Amino acid sequence: MSFEHRSFDARLELLPQEPGVYLMKDASGSVIYVGKAINLPNRLRSYFTPNPNVEPKIKAMISHIADFSYIVCSNELEALILENNLIKKHRPKYNTLLRDDKEYPYIKVTLNEMYPRVMKAYRIGPDREQGARYYGPYLASDLQRALRTIHQIFPVMTCNRVLPRDIDKQRPCLKYYINRCVGPCKGDVSVAEYRESVDEICRFLDGQYEDLLKNIKDKMETASENLEFEKAAAWRDRYQDLEKLTTEQVVVTKVPEDIDA
Repeated sequence: MSFEHRSFDARLELLPQEPGVYLMKDASGSVIYVGKAINLPNRLRSYFTPNPNVEPKIKAMISHIADFSYIVCSNELEALILENNLIKKHRPKYNTLLRDDKEYPYIKVTLNEMYPRVMKAYRIGPDREQGARYYGPYLASDLQRALRTIHQIFPVMTCNRVLPRDIDKQRPCLKYYINRCVGPCKGDVSVAEYRESVDEICRFLDGQYEDLLKNIKDKMETASENLEFEKAAAWRDRYQDLEKLTTEQVVVTKVPEDIDA
């Protein structure tokens, strides 16, 4: 560990062996880089261990680190979403510099369509002006993991059928029959009901987990009171899947006072 970063020794020892997000700060307290980690201590320690092969841009960033804070997450996907939202919030200098020479894809939610879809996009398109929403950019592997999880939990369409033009013109795809899509192509769901699921996806990608879970629980209870047991069971399953995936984030920034720095 470099001399100027030895004061981090005690703090690094206290880091939990958990996934999370870290914020690197300069001497003025400004956030200069936001990153995510599968294992917080291993990732953070790697910045402060001498490495002759480190990229010049990363080396420059490390030389400006005067402090750091971190947020423990329940899993990699939660860390990915939080990282992206913190980058949007702080716009750190080195996140921009380190990504300038690379192409990273986005998660696109086609809110400009009657029945929106969630898909990969390699660049922000002109449809953003019509309401399409873009999240990212992400590493390709992270994006695939996020999309896979979204499509497992939220039953929205993934095909390229043009709706409402193509409603009832073809048989629904397999995802309809395994309850991975509510079947707008079959006319089984109203536009309003379908867009509720899409709104939930946007809340999920915005990290609004508490509001999202409350909203789904309310819908589950309402369906049950109305004796719509099949619908209540679907909401229950979605609630349980999301509850497993998300927990309250714990923010830790300082060493306890009884620990020597």
